[in-house]
Amino acid sequence: PGETRPRDDITDLRLFAKAQMTVSLPLVRQSGTVQQTVEPIVALSLAPNADNDNDLPNEDSQDIEFDHTNLFLSSRFPGIDRLEGGQRLTYGVRAGLFGFGGGSSTVFLGQSYRLQRQNDFPAGSGLETELSDWVGRIELTPSPWLDLSYSFRLDSETLAQRRHDVFGVFGPPEFRVSGGYLYLDRLTLESGTASRNREELTVTVSSAFSQY
Repeated sequence: PGETRPRDDITDLRLFAKAQMTVSLPLVRQSGTVQQTVEPIVALSLAPNADNDNDLPNEDSQDIEFDHTNLFLSSRFPGIDRLEGGQRLTYGVRAGLFGFGGGSSTVFLGQSYRLQRQNDFPAGSGLETELSDWVGRIELTPSPWLDLSYSFRLDSETLAQRRHDVFGVFGPPEFRVSGGYLYLDRLTLESGTASRNREELTVTVSSAFSQY
């Protein structure tokens, strides 16, 4: 009496059906030596409400980084230990300018709306409410020697900055300088319990002065 016996090994089988339909309409116009594009994108995701059993360990779905890269994925959890169910509508628009000489500039902005209030996303993830945060990206490549990108996440209600990620590369392969700046609002860290914002700065210098 009073002793706790370890649980035997358990095998749990989960079957989870989901469907997603994505529709986009690329519109293209040429003006001189510049091609202009505008592409609205809409996705409808359908699945039963997910029952994420707390008895199952969550090892690969804890660190959620919501941004433009996973906005249209069927599940915004990074792994399979947690399931994203329910019904939602995801929408966004991508626009760009492409020069015949190789230069280009693109911009993307998107958001999703979930019909269910209840979900398993933690506070500060940008997905904890029915209306997700706005996510987007701006890319500028005016020449082969210069490449700039700016990714962001804005609060769905106040448009307050939640995440900024700036990265740039300048110079020929013989002497190339790259740098990045990352800003994370404290509400996005540690499930919204962090006391300070986080800022990171990186600088790299590289040189390819020979074939090898």
